[in-house]
Amino acid sequence: AMKSISHPLGIGNLVRSRRRHISQCSVFVVDDSKYDLHLMKRYLNLFPNKSLDNSVQLIVEGYANASECLKEIYRKPDIVVLDYYLDTEDQHSLNGLELMREIHDRSPDTQVIIVSGQQNTKITAELIKYGAFSYIAKDQYYERQLQEIITEMLKMDRLAPEWTHIRAKRVIYLIYGLALYSLIVYCLIRICS
Repeated sequence: AMKSISHPLGIGNLVRSRRRHISQCSVFVVDDSKYDLHLMKRYLNLFPNKSLDNSVQLIVEGYANASECLKEIYRKPDIVVLDYYLDTEDQHSLNGLELMREIHDRSPDTQVIIVSGQQNTKITAELIKYGAFSYIAKDQYYERQLQEIITEMLKMDRLAPEWTHIRAKRVIYLIYGLALYSLIVYCLIRICS
């Protein structure tokens, strides 16, 4: 699969060069509900999307649990769409957050979109904090939202600068900010003493 596309919010390996034409984007869908898994795969297979000038083909594969997905993660998919609650009968199974961390450890450039029937803002904030690209609540329109988010990810990536450069700039700004803050604190301590 040709990998291309980079996104300022985090799509790392989708675009390595803006000069290359995007042709394929690999997507893993992980959901323990056979119905939801089939539905998401069916909607995502409606690509190529007209707004992308029919230039992107999604290669969609489905997995019923976390362990199946992790066995195949060595293939480094561009995007993983996963349900927050996986294998509800198995208490030792990974949830979406734990699986997302495993995915990022093994394939750092893979982007994760979480879908869940749980509409808990605390969970949503935690997922975004730990690297989820987006969170979609399962409602009657979530399959369409999923397709729209992936479409937007791909469209924005054609125009966006390399994510690695943005990440490097953020680190440099953070270091400069910490150094400046430390200098100000030091000066205040010297002045006050």
